[in-house]
Amino acid sequence: IIFLENKWFRISSSYAGSETSFNIATLSDPLVEDFYHGTKDITGGTVFAWSGGFEWTITFHSVEGQIQPLSSPKHSLIPLDSAISIGLKNCNSCLHISGLSGWETHYTRAKVKNDNGWSPFTSTITAMPKAIPSAPTALNLNMVSGTCLEVSFEPPASVKSDIGVYAYTVQWDHIDDFRNANDYTASCSSSRYGSCEISTLASSPPFNLELCGLTEFETYFVRVAARNHVLVQSIDPTGASPDNTFWSTILEAIPTDQQPNAPKSLTVKPLGCDSLQINLTPPIRDGGKSITNYVIDWDTNIE
Repeated sequence: IIFLENKWFRISSSYAGSETSFNIATLSDPLVEDFYHGTKDITGGTVFAWSGGFEWTITFHSVEGQIQPLSSPKHSLIPLDSAISIGLKNCNSCLHISGLSGWETHYTRAKVKNDNGWSPFTSTITAMPKAIPSAPTALNLNMVSGTCLEVSFEPPASVKSDIGVYAYTVQWDHIDDFRNANDYTASCSSSRYGSCEISTLASSPPFNLELCGLTEFETYFVRVAARNHVLVQSIDPTGASPDNTFWSTILEAIPTDQQPNAPKSLTVKPLGCDSLQINLTPPIRDGGKSITNYVIDWDTNIE
């Protein structure tokens, strides 16, 4: 970078063009060409080399207006990326207690001592360590048809982590970084990608969700996360993992048409001494193709 008459410009570290003139760029974006319109020729301008970057910690004590995500510079200078984390206020006299049991009530009280002895205890207060849930387990992906897949999964393996889980977020996308599934247009019914929430009150494990609106022979990626009332933290708004959600293992599948399921039900009623009436209920899933034939077997020997 170079400072010319109270303005910063960006220049290349190597140059093999004209010896009388060359292009420079704005500091904010190297793709935007700029020009030096000085009042005199510069024959010995000072060039500043970038130091290579440092890791900085910035504490925001208060924020006015809408909070915006951190971003890296538009030009090629370091930092290439940035991240933000949320913590408690700095406290030099605080006692931080670790190794506690999550999701269990803890009772706390305190007293102090001087040369004359101990004070009485304070009143007892309660607190419960909490955290976001770990990832769901036993994730399985089954083909339903050329336009639908079905995902099934179990709650997190840790009993403590399963406490307070009220829903599961299921995401699917034809791009493996889930950029479409994280978009505001993603829903339970969006085409080729989606993001849908399953309430734990609506069913019991194992949980299942049918993902439709897919394109046959296209690869799809699926993942699941558990949700409780502890909010996730934004750790890298512009990165592949914008927050600290614990996602399951990513599964992938290519939807194709399948054989139909068995008929949903079969009932038989006697019509006389030598005849029976048979009623069939069509299968719940036809595999993606219309059912063309039914086969009914009957015999006096079950084998």
